[in-house]
Amino acid sequence: MSLKHNSKIYYLKPKAMKTKAYLTIASIILVAFAAVFWVQSCSKSVDPLVITNPTTKLFLKGKVIDKATKLGIANAIVTIGGITEITTNSEGIYMKEIDITTYNEVKISAKALGYGLGSTEARINNGQITVNTITLKKLNTPITIGPDGGKIESTNNEGFLNNKIELTIPPNAFSYNVDISVTPYEGIEVPGFAPVDFLNLVTVNLAPQGLTSNLPIKLSFPLPFISKVFDSLPIFYFNETFNTWEVSDRYAKIDTEINMASTDINRLGTYSLGIPGTYRETIEEYSESGSSLLDPDQSSTEVGWLAKVEYPEGIPDSVSPVWLKNVVSQNTYLGGGRVSFFDSTYTTINYLGSKPDSIVNNKSSKGCLIWEWVPQLCRRKIKIPEWVRVKIITPDGCFYIWVIPNWVWKYEYYDCGYWKCTHDQGGGK
Repeated sequence: MSLKHNSKIYYLKPKAMKTKAYLTIASIILVAFAAVFWVQSCSKSVDPLVITNPTTKLFLKGKVIDKATKLGIANAIVTIGGITEITTNSEGIYMKEIDITTYNEVKISAKALGYGLGSTEARINNGQITVNTITLKKLNTPITIGPDGGKIESTNNEGFLNNKIELTIPPNAFSYNVDISVTPYEGIEVPGFAPVDFLNLVTVNLAPQGLTSNLPIKLSFPLPFISKVFDSLPIFYFNETFNTWEVSDRYAKIDTEINMASTDINRLGTYSLGIPGTYRETIEEYSESGSSLLDPDQSSTEVGWLAKVEYPEGIPDSVSPVWLKNVVSQNTYLGGGRVSFFDSTYTTINYLGSKPDSIVNNKSSKGCLIWEWVPQLCRRKIKIPEWVRVKIITPDGCFYIWVIPNWVWKYEYYDCGYWKCTHDQGGGK
């Protein structure tokens, strides 16, 4: 069975099947997880129970934090399911009651004044909601540009030979003073998914969003690899209203001497330099890796973990390793969604701490008078082979393909609560 998500095709395979991988990553959990807990037995033998969750509503609780400080961002605007908008509290927390019988997954995006964009997905399974914390990058300090024009530079931190993103404003592009910021987006900071059959090479935010100029402004991107086989690359523009990348009619011309690509624009916003290519990942196997009891008096808990990338077959000398990690970071989807390979990922688990004993049917026939719900969280390790494929067609018709191997190991959290007998027919406990 396969699952296609924008430009990525995901193949789902049973545990027993093997597949060749082209891209290898490992994931390490930072927060230690408790050992498996044992269920207390009753004084009398009691048949096992399978209870249907009586609740159709559950609170989706998540968090929006500053990438640098890790503190919650107050008054961030969070959009749930593309429709509902709510704001975060003073601790950066948002909460919304949703019908867990209606959705398997809910897309969530967030933005805040002075910050970039962020997104995640809430996964709903067996009366439990898991959602990764959204991290927002603070925009760089704006520079004042007047009618005389000027140049603004910002540093890309992905290990490029030339690491400067440049915005060159000619005289009379603006008839009055404007404050403009230039902020690179890298890895998980890049919003949305690239258009079909493309990958994002380099992404930058130019604020304020939507500001237009009287004359063309020159935007220059550094390249993440060294190559003299092509002369231009497409430019994408991010539509914040629909949370999607749009393919523009503009191309960035390559200067192979300085390893940069430049194009002219007339409005500010989020732009990306694109390249033909695909990202694919496959779930190959699951393995159980532990469980932990949850507090019955609470309804949510948080775990933190850090993903790790490995390249057993190496990386071509002409490609930046940091950029390659970031390509995987912004495109991985299976097994919990996007992750960072340079910072911790935090996952909030929303659960039912208690269930009423009255929902248990035919208690006496089951040999028990009183049942107690025990909330428990389990995790399993997921093996995800992945690969990045980049396609280059030169002006003279030559065809080049890069395929870079990798693996991903992630942890998935799910509800594994159970009922235990606290009072059997003999009056024991």
